[in-house]
Amino acid sequence: MKSFAKFIGVVLLLVLLVAGGYYAYLGKRGIQGFVSAEQSGGVHDPMRPSYQSDKPGAAPDSGVPLVPAYADAAPSAVPDRPPEATSYAPVQLSPAQQHLIGVTTGRAEYRALEKTIRAVGRVDVDETRIAHVHIKTSGWAEEVFVDYTFQHVKQGDPLFTIYSPDLVSTQEELLLALKARDYLGSSPFPNVSRGSDSLLEATRRRLSLWDISPEQVAEIERTGQVQRTITIYSPITGHVTQRRNVFPSTYVTPELEIYTIVDHTQVWINADIYESEIGLVQVGQRAVATTDAYPGREFAGRVSYIWPHMMQETRTL
Repeated sequence: MKSFAKFIGVVLLLVLLVAGGYYAYLGKRGIQGFVSAEQSGGVHDPMRPSYQSDKPGAAPDSGVPLVPAYADAAPSAVPDRPPEATSYAPVQLSPAQQHLIGVTTGRAEYRALEKTIRAVGRVDVDETRIAHVHIKTSGWAEEVFVDYTFQHVKQGDPLFTIYSPDLVSTQEELLLALKARDYLGSSPFPNVSRGSDSLLEATRRRLSLWDISPEQVAEIERTGQVQRTITIYSPITGHVTQRRNVFPSTYVTPELEIYTIVDHTQVWINADIYESEIGLVQVGQRAVATTDAYPGREFAGRVSYIWPHMMQETRTL
């Protein structure tokens, strides 16, 4: 037992000697490294080279480990300056530091600064391309050629025919005025001749005010026959968006809006601009619109109007 205890004591002594020598070696290396740092100018913050210290550790503001000054690239020579011109300290960043903080460089140049404003738009009809079809005299609709909503019509297409006692009587007056002109036009009395012409022109003008086309008036004069019904034609090309109370044998009046026809060849896009971007939008600026309905296509236009009042609920214009 004594020999075994003696053996254990010898082993422990050897372990202590090895451990002590290793720690002494590390301490010597640390002191040498510290001395080297002092000889090279101490340590500094790689993120903020202006912060320097004579002791290893971490920067107090960022927590970044301090590095010896000799680890950085050698600073470039700074020409001598008078004391009043050296109120700032030059900063030298290594490539690794530039990459770490995201520093990029570029050539200084002149160019236009542009800002793209993105907004959500709603496609609406052009309010200047809407036709409201009324008649100028009361009567009964007989034939209806456009009889469902969103039906497409062209300018000059027949919409419906109407029988109106006023139109019939005015046509009869037109035929009588024609006969009077033919009979009295060769009168030796100038006032009689001029009176027959004035009566004919007045009758033609009355039919024109009731939206009877010049071609229809010329057809009545050519045939010499009164047309029982008059056809009403479409004033524009477009789609019928509203059709109200026009069926065969129904009574229609001037205050009734019979059709609403919209031309969709040109539309408006109402876009909502946020309050912070209102000052960047002006009338005449180019605008480009895209839609999911036509992927990859762009529709170009111009800013034609800016509302004078802001929407209070959304704070947009």
